[in-house]
Amino acid sequence: MRAGKVSDHLYHLHAPPAWDFFRASGTPEELAERCADWFESLLSRPVVRTEWLGEAATYATRWEFADTAEALVASGVTPPEGPPSRRVRVRPRPAGQGRTELRRLAP
Repeated sequence: MRAGKVSDHLYHLHAPPAWDFFRASGTPEELAERCADWFESLLSRPVVRTEWLGEAATYATRWEFADTAEALVASGVTPPEGPPSRRVRVRPRPAGQGRTELRRLAP
């Protein structure tokens, strides 16, 4: 099994592998446990939303891992220089704003 960051809409893995890339082998149960651990490590990383504000609206937004500034998704045209207007902590949530729950979808 191989896992890592995809590079396109066809879900091809990056080559060379990013630091979150891993290979594993074993029984189906061992692979399931390894995948669960990997997903848990990704889901526990802090996430921030960075925004570049214009006069009337937000013109660019980027969601990124707070610990590495690795972009997860972006919309709008992010300026090549200058800091964002605002950084909002998304995960973990600030104290008093509830907690994020993962819910299983019904089959």
